[in-house]
Amino acid sequence: MPSIGFLPLDDRPCSIDFPQRIADIMGQGLEMPPRDALGTFLEPGCCAALESWLRQQAPRLDILIVSLDMLLYGGLAASRLPGVDVEQAQARMEVLREIKAGHPHLALYGWNVIMRTSITVGDELASQHWQDMNRFAVLWARAQTEELDAVEREEMQALAESIPEAVREQYFAARRRNHSINRRALELAVDGVFSVLLLTQDDAHPQGPNALERQTLAALVPADENRKRVFLHPGADEGGMVLLARALSDWHQISPAVDWNFYPGSCADHTAVYEDVPLAETVESQVRAAGLTPASGGDFWAAVCGPGDMSLGSASQGGTAAYDRVWKDIRQAGLNGKTPLLCDVGHANGGSEELFRRLRGEDLTLLGSYAGWNTAANTIGTAAAHAAVMACAESLQQCNAAAQRRFITERVLDDYCFQTKVRPQMAGILEKHPSWGSPFKLTEKGWRQMDARLQKAMEQWLELLAEDYGLKAAAVEAHLPWPRLFEASVSVTL
Repeated sequence: MPSIGFLPLDDRPCSIDFPQRIADIMGQGLEMPPRDALGTFLEPGCCAALESWLRQQAPRLDILIVSLDMLLYGGLAASRLPGVDVEQAQARMEVLREIKAGHPHLALYGWNVIMRTSITVGDELASQHWQDMNRFAVLWARAQTEELDAVEREEMQALAESIPEAVREQYFAARRRNHSINRRALELAVDGVFSVLLLTQDDAHPQGPNALERQTLAALVPADENRKRVFLHPGADEGGMVLLARALSDWHQISPAVDWNFYPGSCADHTAVYEDVPLAETVESQVRAAGLTPASGGDFWAAVCGPGDMSLGSASQGGTAAYDRVWKDIRQAGLNGKTPLLCDVGHANGGSEELFRRLRGEDLTLLGSYAGWNTAANTIGTAAAHAAVMACAESLQQCNAAAQRRFITERVLDDYCFQTKVRPQMAGILEKHPSWGSPFKLTEKGWRQMDARLQKAMEQWLELLAEDYGLKAAAVEAHLPWPRLFEASVSVTL
């Protein structure tokens, strides 16, 4: 087994726990920096400590996977603020060039995020500015390439007056710096410092400033590197898992084929909410980045379940009929010797209630993977990474069935049970207790209260999963890793 160093995007479960879970499927260890060096929530990581850790680890590693956002700024949230100037960020990134030069054997995999359309939400005031800034950024981007009409110009001016100047200045300063860094990262990839580089587009709008930046970046990618070693696609939080899968696929020289299918077929051409390209394009890029080959005839068969119209965020325009078909096709794929994967992208930020109503009574242990969290790209990247690592494990005849089943069970508990069912209930409770804080930032008491309710709810859902979906586990532990309601840490014992 290779020795792998892993510098995550931040300290959330999706950044730390998910990669380790899929690595466990093949008994692969991951070396990570000390937890206290990563920061937490709105507190950035310690970049100097992380640089020292990288230098110390490099001589004994075969593979190094690095989040540039963590190394340069202290994490994803910190990357949206201009606290680190461009010169300092560039100097920190040059550390990777030095490490590669000193250790040519080291395979270096990196990813960085193209900044989201709006700002980070850390409190109620920021949540108000989030919506306004989102719209202002879109109008600003359109104004760079086309003439706005009178109504739009008036709207843009009104938004500029309502959003504090400091908020707008910070936003655009961070954008300019991050775009400069992404250009520099591409230079390192072309120079061979990175074996693979991902530039993932965080929450976006098809006409936002992200689209302008992405066009510029795409033009800098040599044709022979495009979708082989350099990838630009929607996503962010799944990037570490995708690079882990790619690194293992490269190391073991395994690139299994996956047959991707859309339910309904029309959703392939729609652009998912928070993304800026059609769903089929996201699938193609995420799959190749993870080390898989999108083609029929391989060991894996994947279903992407979206609504009939992705812009509606529901299955009301044709998705329900597709959900009736998908499990029949999944069972048939299993009978044909394929491992089925299920990507649930009918809704942003949680699995589809319509889909799980249809799946009640079915045995979900037939699945090779399930994902349905956050954005469509987060879900697709997770499923692709899971499949690629599973393929490596099976080829080496060391697939850990318990670790495999554990990750699927946790994904259903987290992506569907928590995100779709429990989190809205917790938000409703919070509205009745304003002294506990807001969904974006809980007080200390609110955090304790929400944790207790989350644990109880997950225990109840664990029993239902065994009864309704064949997913059995002995116990579950759940808590909110950050003082907000957006994500949960869910861990089961089989």
